[in-house]
Amino acid sequence: MDPRAQFGLSLQRLRRERDLSQEEVAGVTEIDRAYVGRLERGEANPTLLMLARIALAFQITLSDLLREVELADPAPESSALVSPRGRKHAPRRS
Repeated sequence: MDPRAQFGLSLQRLRRERDLSQEEVAGVTEIDRAYVGRLERGEANPTLLMLARIALAFQITLSDLLREVELADPAPESSALVSPRGRKHAPRRS
């Protein structure tokens, strides 16, 4: 599962456990309500600062907020050291 989708499900679960609406979360975190919805649906890619604001609003640590998000099978093309053909690039010499 995509990490954004996993984070979204975790955020939604956390919000519902505290019996909060998306609007209430948006007000406390000073994030647009529509953005909270996009986060929960896995459609947005939150920044580190955004994650920190969410953790602070829920009074949990950033690591607790991300605990359930696992990086499952990242695509090899996402690595900067692998070429499109799968070959590793040699480090550049100065």
